[in-house]
Amino acid sequence: MPLSVCSITTAFSGITVNGSFTVPSDSARCESVYASNQLQLQQILPVSTLAFRSRSSHCRSSAVPSVQINRERIFTMTISGATSNTVEMNGQSVTTKTESIPVFTLEEVASKLQQFTEPKRRPYTAMYSSIVGGITLDPTAMVVPLDDHIVHRGHAVFDTATVFNGCLYELDAHVDRLLRSAAQARIPLPFSRSVLRNILVQTVAASEDKGAFQAVWLDDEGYVAEAANMNVAFVSKGTLLMPAFDNILSGCTAKRVVALAEQLAAKSKGEVLQKVEVRKISVEEAKSADEMMLLVSSYLVVPVTEWDGQQIGDGGVGSITRLISDLMYQDLINGPPEVREPVPYRQ
Repeated sequence: MPLSVCSITTAFSGITVNGSFTVPSDSARCESVYASNQLQLQQILPVSTLAFRSRSSHCRSSAVPSVQINRERIFTMTISGATSNTVEMNGQSVTTKTESIPVFTLEEVASKLQQFTEPKRRPYTAMYSSIVGGITLDPTAMVVPLDDHIVHRGHAVFDTATVFNGCLYELDAHVDRLLRSAAQARIPLPFSRSVLRNILVQTVAASEDKGAFQAVWLDDEGYVAEAANMNVAFVSKGTLLMPAFDNILSGCTAKRVVALAEQLAAKSKGEVLQKVEVRKISVEEAKSADEMMLLVSSYLVVPVTEWDGQQIGDGGVGSITRLISDLMYQDLINGPPEVREPVPYRQ
């Protein structure tokens, strides 16, 4: 039988990259996946011996040929932090190289998580964890265990509710729907209805009123990215600034604003709007802008007058923001055919 390259993944120390494989320790058990069209994993075994069954159309007999990977036939050497493994398979040698992976302590993991969440400043204000039995306000601690069904089986239900003027709107209706969803998905709940309701109320109370309509997200480098399902734009010294669309929502409304703003700058010869720049924007530059706006299909243009308690510009709706809002509305009413598709309503 021709030799095919196998690929083995494991939840322990094995890593799979482009068909090469590593083998974890003797005590580990791994669930294997392969990247070959001729070999199929026969069963889950300790890694000392892995048996594969052929799926080749040339194999018609009931006897199933197999390839044995034996632990004693594996030779390992480490060079400059990389491990080179040579495995003999049916008389043929396969050599792979794997970069060494650090093993972190609990304190190091916590530090890494802090570094990961800090630049983004995720707009999550509070979370109740059934693991620790309490509420956390630190995004670093807002994690779900690996063995939770929501992670490794996608088995979960969810619901959302609105908090307005210090009140949870239709809380009981949402709690009842969540319980019905869980029952239909056959998910046993560790809490009674009254306990669950109390958890929700206290978690909202712990998050406190931040006095915000929206949150602005930052990218991995700390630059302004976007709002929740909205793009964000600024006006500074007569220039419309917008974050690049590389790693954020490629908003249709935002792109239309760019097009209309460029037309405005050209027609006014820079007297109303000088130019449009789509680039990286630091938080400091954004907060010192003369105007700020959110861009979304449902509202088109939403003026922003305050960010984190800091006034934007003079604290009012800027003139260019108003002008762009008017341009978008006119485009909505009388725009060109390429942006307005007539709906054939029945008479």
